[in-house]
Amino acid sequence: MIKKIVGIVAGYIAMSVALFAMFSLLYTILGTTGAFQEGSYFVSNVWLILGFIVFFCAAALAGFVAVLIAGEPKAATWMGAVILALGIVIAISQIAGAPASTVREAADVPLIDAMNLAQNPVWAIFLNPLIGFAGAIFGGRLRK
Repeated sequence: MIKKIVGIVAGYIAMSVALFAMFSLLYTILGTTGAFQEGSYFVSNVWLILGFIVFFCAAALAGFVAVLIAGEPKAATWMGAVILALGIVIAISQIAGAPASTVREAADVPLIDAMNLAQNPVWAIFLNPLIGFAGAIFGGRLRK
């Protein structure tokens, strides 16, 4: 049981680090104009699609790490459940704490500001935890 908990915690940490690194790289590549719709903080369709792929890959890493450390395939299911549960809580808090203004006046937005001000569609906010669950299961199956 301890190995499973350590695996899940390590998997979540690995996913968090991977998400920060991959989204930072993605924002560097796309820039403000590629990441946001014109004149707003609503994310672009390109950002949404690539973001789903990034989240799936990071969750797959989490599932892989969880199974690797726990030594049992069921750890991926537990990892996915944690991603799903925390994702729903985060989604609700994102909706509740949405900024009042979505108008973007600056041509270039620094990375940290972009992370804080980005607005995703509500459906995408709730789709991410499901993608994370599937990614964790997939990643867990990579470790035989």
